[in-house]
Amino acid sequence: MFGTILAALDGSPKSEAALGTAIDEAKAWKASLHAVYVIETGLHSSIPWTIPGGHLRLLESQGKEALKAAEAKAAAAGVSLTAISPRGMRGARS
Repeated sequence: MFGTILAALDGSPKSEAALGTAIDEAKAWKASLHAVYVIETGLHSSIPWTIPGGHLRLLESQGKEALKAAEAKAAAAGVSLTAISPRGMRGARS
């Protein structure tokens, strides 16, 4: 039995397919569904993130769009989805 399912999104066709499977499983198990889109900040360490219209805003916008689409797809299937969009660096450890 699954109580919580997490789907990682990156905007690719494979992540979209994985989301579909996650929605199906959440519905079948009556599990809570979470989708995460991590805004990768470590790949662009030389870019000034604070400039208006910079790359960070573009990445945030893409993440919001992907999560909004995921919420709509889940809602159409009758599944509630919690969207998460943290910032992070590849290989970073807490």
